Amino acid sequence: MPRSEARDVPISLSKSLSVIGDPWTLHILKESFLGTRRFQDFQSRLGIPRQTLILRLRQMVINQLYYKKPVQHRRLIFEYRLTPKGVDLYSMILGVWRWHKHWHQTPHHLPEQLIHTSCGHQITPEFVCRSCTGSVKAGELSFAARFPNTKFAPPATRRTRIVNQYQSKAANEMVTVIVGDGWSLLVLNAIINRVITFDALQKTLGISNNVLSTRIKMLSSLNLLTQNQSTTDKRMIHYDTTPMGKDVYPVIVSLLQWGDRWLAGNNGPADLIKHKSCGSIEGFVMVCDHCNRRLYMEDVRQGRLMG
Repeated sequence: MPRSEARDVPISLSKSLSVIGDPWTLHILKESFLGTRRFQDFQSRLGIPRQTLILRLRQMVINQLYYKKPVQHRRLIFEYRLTPKGVDLYSMILGVWRWHKHWHQTPHHLPEQLIHTSCGHQITPEFVCRSCTGSVKAGELSFAARFPNTKFAPPATRRTRIVNQYQSKAANEMVTVIVGDGWSLLVLNAIINRVITFDALQKTLGISNNVLSTRIKMLSSLNLLTQNQSTTDKRMIHYDTTPMGKDVYPVIVSLLQWGDRWLAGNNGPADLIKHKSCGSIEGFVMVCDHCNRRLYMEDVRQGRLMG
């Protein structure tokens, strides 16, 4: 077996973002996990333009996140049901909910409470290692490239005006601002993995000066990043993640693992994810903070909606 090399940008993360790294796609997914299935219900709950919804749902069916189920309701209509591939994004959605709950934000149309029906408790999901069951935090994983020559596909670059529009919604829409803009999530992930200077981020991500500057400014304004002068070279700025930024990590790793399972192809994942504390590559899951069982969509009941 060839020697694995360290990698700062996991291939499966960029692949996952190519499928769901779009604000409307994420909002539609969020609604599906709340039980929305019909076109008119998506449109009324999200306030999404009709043509935009048509295009997003069509692409999500092509990407096998949904299948169309015919239903007789006065007339024949189609409901958009999550496929197993779509349902497997539940850990990522739990990560988004957990982040908002922890930082006392009030995102629109997210449950105020989650109840684990298996044990009957109101829960806050915990992200843990499958092997040692220890809680997983930012910086506690390492990534080894199985195929070092494989390059990640950069996400679409949105105009600064559009990125600024995302930023203005940040208090309520972290999922839109961070996950919905692929570059922002890749920059945040790289900094978590100790790529901490502007030049190093440019080299690692292959990102343009303007695009990187815009994302650094946005992530800093959202209190996800700090900028500090180097102690050895006063001309150099070092970036670091705040506690709020570090707490996005379960969302990042959930997306990465989803890409490993569904987008890796016949050769398997391009990178191995290892828990530094125990050395395991078994993976990481969301569990109930009361009974420590893994959380599945069908075992979690929603409380009153926030927003």
